[in-house]
Amino acid sequence: MSEKKASQATDGSEGGAIRSSDTKLSNMQTFEDAARMARATRKWELAKSTGAQPSKTVDSLPKMRFTTGEIATSHVWPARMSPRGGGDRSPAGQESVAANKEYTGEAIYKEVQPATHLVQRGDTLANIGRHHLGPIASEQEVQKHVKEIAKINGIKNPDLISSGRQLQLPGHTSEGGFIITDDEGNQETTFRDGSVLVNMTDGTGYSGMPGGTENHFGPNPEDNYQITSDGGIVRTYPGDDKRTTWDNGVVKTEYPDGSGKIRTSQEGGTYSEHHWGPRAEQNYDLIKTAAGGWMVIEQPGDAQIDETGAKDPRVDSAKLDELAENKITDPERRANFQADMHKFGERAARQGLSQEQIAETYEQISRLLDTPGEQPVTQTDRIKLAQEVMHAAAHPTECDQGYHHTCSVASLEVRTYARDPAAAARLVADVATTGEFKTADGSMIKIDSNSLQRDFEAGKSDHTTGDRNYASQIFQVTAANIYWQRQDKRPYDQIGLLEGIGMIFGLTDGNKIDKGSIHYEQCAPVPGMHPPGTGERLVDYSRNPPQLVVDSNGDPVDFPDLTSDDITDVSNQITGKKERDITIRNKERIGGDSSIRVGSVQDLEDALASAKDKRRLPIIISVHTGNQPFFSDSGADAAGGSGDWHAVNITDYDAASGLVSVDNQWGTNNDRLTGDRRISSADLYKATSSPKN
Repeated sequence: MSEKKASQATDGSEGGAIRSSDTKLSNMQTFEDAARMARATRKWELAKSTGAQPSKTVDSLPKMRFTTGEIATSHVWPARMSPRGGGDRSPAGQESVAANKEYTGEAIYKEVQPATHLVQRGDTLANIGRHHLGPIASEQEVQKHVKEIAKINGIKNPDLISSGRQLQLPGHTSEGGFIITDDEGNQETTFRDGSVLVNMTDGTGYSGMPGGTENHFGPNPEDNYQITSDGGIVRTYPGDDKRTTWDNGVVKTEYPDGSGKIRTSQEGGTYSEHHWGPRAEQNYDLIKTAAGGWMVIEQPGDAQIDETGAKDPRVDSAKLDELAENKITDPERRANFQADMHKFGERAARQGLSQEQIAETYEQISRLLDTPGEQPVTQTDRIKLAQEVMHAAAHPTECDQGYHHTCSVASLEVRTYARDPAAAARLVADVATTGEFKTADGSMIKIDSNSLQRDFEAGKSDHTTGDRNYASQIFQVTAANIYWQRQDKRPYDQIGLLEGIGMIFGLTDGNKIDKGSIHYEQCAPVPGMHPPGTGERLVDYSRNPPQLVVDSNGDPVDFPDLTSDDITDVSNQITGKKERDITIRNKERIGGDSSIRVGSVQDLEDALASAKDKRRLPIIISVHTGNQPFFSDSGADAAGGSGDWHAVNITDYDAASGLVSVDNQWGTNNDRLTGDRRISSADLYKATSSPKN
């Protein structure tokens, strides 16, 4: 008899419908809407069942009280609970309790569960009550129990009960709580102070005082919220962000760092927001005008500043937040996205990123949400990418390579999101909306359609730490191609017979090819390979037909194969800068002209101290996974790309202790960022050399 619990159905990234009492709530944008609609629907149905005129206001739900013929509507109740023994079947000589009178039981301090009893010939309420309370119940407790049994069953004369009648026997708690249960096992406990606890059989429920705050709970995210005495619906989201919504459209958002905002909406899509926080730049008012313009008031009493066309993170974040509200239809995913927006703002302020950098990051992510069409990737995939890029901008060290041989470009991804998040976001947005990326030197990098499909890790509905997500797949594939598609010679001296003959007669340069001929691609792994393949390959499209690029041993190349100098070059092509010294490698290794070369522990410590002082962290360092602690972290060479040279990021250095914070793209469990997890400078230096054993 009770209605169906509101539930959320999604496709893993977007959409779904919410149902309550078999009523579809289409295009439901928030948990708050769902909660209000479900509560209003239940109230309407319950009021109709009593013959009362349903209220059109959305407030606390009517609660039934077990009576013979009527449902009391004086309580608050989270779901309709059908009265037992009701209808027109009241035995002669029995009356219903008046519907407008509330009854909360007698003061019996004993643990006893609610029950039912089928009246037999010779039964009395006293005997029934005594048996229900147990042998140690006092006569006073039995008489109280008789009184409440008569009340909830609508029995006017306790000495007159009819055989064959099903009676409801209320329960109690040791604190004096009064428990009633409906036909489906849903329970309500009313305590002596007037507070109420409701437990539904589906695991949902709520507690609270009449007229006070209701604390709702349940197994699903949408089940957990508060309803304040003034009707606000309060939800707590990832990171302890708190959002309160009211029926009049006012929304209040509060963050753990003491910042927040209140949005007041008007007709026509306009609204005003008041922002506050511990930092000076967090305190302002923002107004969206009817014409779609954006006005900012920086201090109370100041004139409005038109920031409509400016790169202003206050405006660009508001635009992105609007797009998220409209495009990310799954409430939990939208809440995560908005939490990441705030975390990014905190990180940007802490790290000292420019206002232009912050605004541009928001703008590039907005492109992913706002671009129409289904090519080169679907709109659903672009919405997924927007969420993942926003998370990477907020938490750069959570970018991972997964089970791929992409440590070089994955470490570059971490560094780019940390230092130039707008450039990283632009790369993903460009490729996801056009299939191409234009480098700083003007080269047009084209990504093949296979590499734009979610691979075996990016396609997972729920990622675990260490998995490579879709945004990281696109960044890493594109970064590898920024190097390879700009090469004009075949790799590994792969000269065919005809090229060799041409070279002998001086007719051709056998290694010379057109730029754009070599592509790094991500495809589906070949089934049955041992060890399992990753689907990575280099393809030479100057051949007819195209051929896989093989190394000097004749094995297909299944990794980007970038040197430290190559990583520096790719970084500059993405950011437009002309940096050097973004990588560290041991002097014993050949190459690395643009790298910092270290030949001792002291060299490494000096390099790290200088990088930190000049605010150049994170910095990429090349280590060998045969050395500790990377050998253990890899699971004895089981991690993606392990068993050889590996690139990781140094995110911090404490000169006093000599401890180094290292981010590893094998997942947060293998990061060494804080406390005892950090690596000593001596051990890190050892890891930059070939293993001795």
